[in-house]
Amino acid sequence: MNKKKLIISIIYLVSAFLFLKTDLFFFKFLNSDPSTLLFFSILPLTIWIANSKTAILVAIFFMILTAFFDYFKFEKTSENLAIQSFFFFAYAVFISIKELIKEK
Repeated sequence: MNKKKLIISIIYLVSAFLFLKTDLFFFKFLNSDPSTLLFFSILPLTIWIANSKTAILVAIFFMILTAFFDYFKFEKTSENLAIQSFFFFAYAVFISIKELIKEK
């Protein structure tokens, strides 16, 4: 992994968690939607994931977590994890398209 990507990801993560602790009126929409919070907290993973195979593995991991939380009747958490698994599946498709274009 590139050192520059790691530093940017750590800075983003720290700033995202500090941002969530603030009480700004303009950003109140982030406090109302847990899916949005989960998306912004997992966004640095997209910087670390460089190939489509890793993105697929992360998406499968989220699908397993979705089934686990749905089995134990945590509906809201399973819905949020399903959204994130869809995000990583879509991200993997875009990365694989980018890899195919680079090969040609």
